[in-house]
Amino acid sequence: EAQIQNVRKLIFSAFFKMIFRHKFNHLDLHESDILVEDDNRIHIIDWGLAMTLSNQERDGVLHFYKACAYKKYEDVLGFVSI
Repeated sequence: EAQIQNVRKLIFSAFFKMIFRHKFNHLDLHESDILVEDDNRIHIIDWGLAMTLSNQERDGVLHFYKACAYKKYEDVLGFVSI
């Protein structure tokens, strides 16, 4: 169980660093795109839909996640276009 928690933390850390530090988004990240080695190193594969984020797009992603985390559903709906 501790090893699973550690791998989860590594995946979340990689995901958020990718978006907020490197301004890069995978756009189709799912369990088949994450490879975990025996020493818990992770590799993210299948970058076919990846894109670089502008500062404005990165900030929008940040506001979206914050709205979700704080259950500000009206703000979350502001990001959805129908």
